[in-house]
Amino acid sequence: MLHALINHFDRCIDENGNKLSTHTQSVLIQSIIRCNSNGKPIDVVPIDKPGKAIDVPTQVKRASGIAANLLVDNLEYLIGIKNDKQDQKSLEKLEAFRDLNLSILDSNIQIGSCAESFKKFLELDPQIFLDFYQRNKDNLAGSSWIGLEFAGDLIVEDPYLKERAIKHNSSNDDARFMTSIISGVKEPIAKLHPAVKNLFAGQTAGTNLISFNEKSTSTNGTNEEQGYLAPIGITDASKISQTLSFLIKNNNNRVDMINILSFSNVSEKAEAIVNGILGYSGSTEKEELNSSDNIDDEFNFGPGAEEERDITREVTGIIRSIRSGYRPSVINTEDYHPDEPFYIIGLQPNASRISTLFYYEDSFNHLVENFTRFYSAAELDTGNQYFSPNLRWLIRAHKLKTNKSNKTIRKTETALVESM
Repeated sequence: MLHALINHFDRCIDENGNKLSTHTQSVLIQSIIRCNSNGKPIDVVPIDKPGKAIDVPTQVKRASGIAANLLVDNLEYLIGIKNDKQDQKSLEKLEAFRDLNLSILDSNIQIGSCAESFKKFLELDPQIFLDFYQRNKDNLAGSSWIGLEFAGDLIVEDPYLKERAIKHNSSNDDARFMTSIISGVKEPIAKLHPAVKNLFAGQTAGTNLISFNEKSTSTNGTNEEQGYLAPIGITDASKISQTLSFLIKNNNNRVDMINILSFSNVSEKAEAIVNGILGYSGSTEKEELNSSDNIDDEFNFGPGAEEERDITREVTGIIRSIRSGYRPSVINTEDYHPDEPFYIIGLQPNASRISTLFYYEDSFNHLVENFTRFYSAAELDTGNQYFSPNLRWLIRAHKLKTNKSNKTIRKTETALVESM
């Protein structure tokens, strides 16, 4: 499963058409502190929930102790405030943020640049931050990520600062170099793995797929620390978490509490078909697939979108056919890569970690055959030629229940795997 996720990393394209990067990550900033050219904070710009997504240099994974980030952070680290006051611990975090970010600045800072203003901000007296907070605390309340802006420019978008931050993160002077058990590449090992974001019912800050508890640090009498027991390189760890976060956000078809992720490493059409069978991009429970004549009205295609319209009509027709219990022969063509592997993962948050309920790998051709037989065995008679329920609705409708208590006695994940 981890190999498949790493291989899928390069196929993940965000909404802006950019590939994912192992050097940056996306965070949601809830407010922006605006500062003047001398680095002094002026006011706060609150951002409506859930916040503004921005790419920042890869952030540290905090388990315990003090660990500052580069360019963005929370109130404690940025201005040394916790629970409306400055105490020794919050001032230590402020100092850690200050020292780390000053360390990436060199002597060639351009006068009047964003970097120069940021340097002046870092050198301010903590009392200035406390006074600023007292005037603006209503707009800073509940902000887990806060951005800094100088003369209208966010520092995380400043080319010089971003380049310096990424270069610092890539140096890994304190990391241990070992061979990653996934890729076989010798690189710094991830002691703590990045959290997976966007998981339904998961933690807001992200949930761990791979983590190590205290007992594992003394396995077989050794004193190895956390991730060094099962060494996975920082590049592999970043690709796994980012790919999962991307799939959860874009290819997630949830059934009850289960996040179902489906993907192919070769065919977008195959992905669209399986997503359509599972849940059709998160649409309603009892979904109706419109006839081909209504495709334009349903998807709002504009001028010049003939190719996209034709593909959508083709994929929608295939989904409708499979849901009716018939296997279309068109999926045998090269466009769908029928013999290439297809992957489906079922994830569910479990306390502070992610539980992998199932991992399914098979050829796309075989997977479609199984889905078709599953729908055929259901013998649906809806009385509506256009009503074609997705798998999510079908499984919920056919889960076995007791007559008296009406409790489910057949697990959802069992029904899902049976359908595959």
